[in-house]
Amino acid sequence: MIAVIGGAIASVSVKMVPVKGGTEVMGTGLGQELYGQMDQDMMNMMYGGMPQMPGMPGMPEQQVEKEQEEAPEVPEYDDIIIENRGCGFNIARLLAEKGREVAFVSVVGSDPLGLAVTEELRACGADVSGVKKLDGTTPVQIETLNILGDIEGYKCNDSLMCRFTPQVIEAASDILDKADIIVMDGSLPQPTIEKVAELYGGRDDVKLFFDPGSRRGGAKAEKALGGFFGVLPGRMEAEAMTGKTILGQDQLMEAGAYLEQKGVDKIVITMKGGGLYYKEGLDEGILAPERVLSFASTAGAGDVVSAAVIAAEDDGKSLASAAAEAMEAAAEFLEDRSDERPIDMYNK
Repeated sequence: MIAVIGGAIASVSVKMVPVKGGTEVMGTGLGQELYGQMDQDMMNMMYGGMPQMPGMPGMPEQQVEKEQEEAPEVPEYDDIIIENRGCGFNIARLLAEKGREVAFVSVVGSDPLGLAVTEELRACGADVSGVKKLDGTTPVQIETLNILGDIEGYKCNDSLMCRFTPQVIEAASDILDKADIIVMDGSLPQPTIEKVAELYGGRDDVKLFFDPGSRRGGAKAEKALGGFFGVLPGRMEAEAMTGKTILGQDQLMEAGAYLEQKGVDKIVITMKGGGLYYKEGLDEGILAPERVLSFASTAGAGDVVSAAVIAAEDDGKSLASAAAEAMEAAAEFLEDRSDERPIDMYNK
């Protein structure tokens, strides 16, 4: 059985649209300048340069027009998206949807949003008896997206997570003690992360994985690293966990060596654009994506990778095999996101 300990939020994403009669722009900062040029430079350093995609600046005008003519008609999509999510929630849902035996341990408010979280997971087949209902509001995150689908600004009232105390973990011991694999995300308070590592880290009968979920989550893991069997951070989250800057292959390997020295057996670091680094003992490698979707949001892809790695571990596969399966799952996810959130920058 796989137990997932983590946060769940109600997310409201609002896509910015141009004022009628105005000019549509691609973003003010984070979406275009930061995630566009900076991440393209990052991928070039990681993978030694990537092929330019059709329709991108620098392509011959005739080829751009040809790509537009051949592009299939895409259905309209909503500009306001409301969904349940959170790193732990996403991993639990993805595993349950694949038929895995999953139990989710979390806290939610005693409100309709909390009910929606538990019912969605229950409908997927997950055990939600470890979800504790507290007086208060289930965390809600409001995101403003530019037309590229990248986050320009957000606000989250996640104060309820401060009440995800070590006592909640102790109360769920009847569930956690039955797990072969435990996955924990970084939304938990630091004392709770350390308590889980103390209780379940370094044991022969359970494998404890940690997905930071955010840079802030990665910074909480310093004292608990020795208890993790595996870690599943993104690049910036790995920087927070190791205190090292990661801008290229050599630095990825240095981060992997650091985490291994701390006692972590299996390491997977995801990167913008769908690539990943993995390390298990002497087995180490970097997998580059076959296709880079430069102007599609990669939000959620890390959770897809984590779920795929956990599923492969549950099947007893090597980390190299797990990494390859995770790459394939992430590629399918990113392809779907690209199709669902189309942007025609060249439409006059």
